[in-house]
This record gives sequence, C-alpha cells and structure tokens, in this order.
Amino acid sequence: MLRGLTVLLRVPRLALLGMVPPLVVSVVMTTMLALFGFLALGPLTEFATGWVPESIRMLARVLLGILAMVLAIVIAVVLFASITLAVGAPIYEKISESVQQAFGGAALAPQETMFASVVRGLRQSAVVVGLSLLFGVAAFALGLIPVIGGVVGSLAGAVIAAFFIVVEMISGPFDRWGMRRLSEKFGAVNRNRALALGFGLPAFLLLSVPLLAVLLFPVITAGGTLLAGELRGEDGPVVVQPGR
Repeated sequence: MLRGLTVLLRVPRLALLGMVPPLVVSVVMTTMLALFGFLALGPLTEFATGWVPESIRMLARVLLGILAMVLAIVIAVVLFASITLAVGAPIYEKISESVQQAFGGAALAPQETMFASVVRGLRQSAVVVGLSLLFGVAAFALGLIPVIGGVVGSLAGAVIAAFFIVVEMISGPFDRWGMRRLSEKFGAVNRNRALALGFGLPAFLLLSVPLLAVLLFPVITAGGTLLAGELRGEDGPVVVQPGR
C-alpha cells in the first residue's frame, strides 16, 4: 500500500476525487448497519437463544449479538468495496493505470465495449457479494459452537472478507490484462493465499472504520493494483492489444 501511496501523492487531485465515492457509499452502509443493530439485532438474538437456559440467556444474547454485528460488518465491507468500485469506476481505473505506469506491468488486452464491461462487472460483483453472504452465514453457524464459537466465527468472517476484498481490488488490473473470468481471479488468490491475506486483512480492518475507509480507499485501490501484479506472476497469459 505504501508504494501505491507514493503514486497518489503525485496526483493529489485524483486521490481527492477517489475519496468521494466511498464517502457517499459509507454513509449509506453505516446507516444500514445502524438500522440492523437497532431494529433487527434484538429480535434475532432473542429468537436464536430461546433454547438457552434462563440463567445464562442474557450472556448468550450479548455474545450472539456481538458475533452477528461482526458478520454484518464483514458483509457490509465487501458490499461497500463492490459498490464503491462500481460507482467510482472511472476514477479508480485512472488510479490503477497511474500505478501501472509508475511501476510497470503486463501488456494490455483488447478492450471490451463499455456495455460489456459494465454488465460483466455487475454480474461478477453480484457473485462475489452473494458468496460472501453465503460464507458469512457459515461463519455465523460456527459462532454458535459453545465457548470457542464467538472467536472462531469472528476470525472466519475476517478471513472471508479479506479474500473477497482482494478479489474485488484485483479485478480492474486483471480485466485490463485480459484475465476477465472470475475463476481466474479466484485462482490467483487461492494460489497465493498468504500474500493475498497479508493485503486483505489490513484492508478489511481499515475499511471497517468509516472515516479511514473514505480516506484510504484510493490507497487500497492503488495497493490492489500492485498486489494484482504479484498474484499474476510472470507466467500468466497476456494478450497484447494490436498497435501497442
């Protein structure tokens, strides 16, 4: 991320523009989380702990409520990253291209039409968010394990969020290199899990704090471009655009 920051310092106007989409989206996502906490969390925990002995029911509700909020934040952060990248696509494309120009990278593939790119991007983002929701439910189920469930569920949720955030952040560079299938992006992350999580976990924690998410989203985008190059490696397929 620090190398990405050095590029953004050379284009401060672009960095400032990159803070606008996360500002708007973070307001919406924070409002949704607050509504979930105030309106849905109480009935949810009460229903889920109805079988617990009354002597420890309150403790169980508190622990389950904390776990539910953690997993809600996991899903919200992945959704936040997807929506922000979609809303600010032209800005983040410029940031990503600036990073590639500064540090070098693979040759570009023939460009898609705007319509095809938007449709594919929306479809893939929907799949990523849907999978994060599915795995989030699985992490919630782990959280129901007595004694260790809360810790295990929360850690699983953080890892899930980190994985899908990385997939979102490398999508732009991979698309430009002609590696546009979601399976190629998942495969790159799976083959380099330690490297991906080393980026994804700090990114998840930073994006979980609304103010930091707004200020650092352009930096994380730039860092994601550099990470994409490392995940791609030297042997990935490259389709050179004619005339380049």
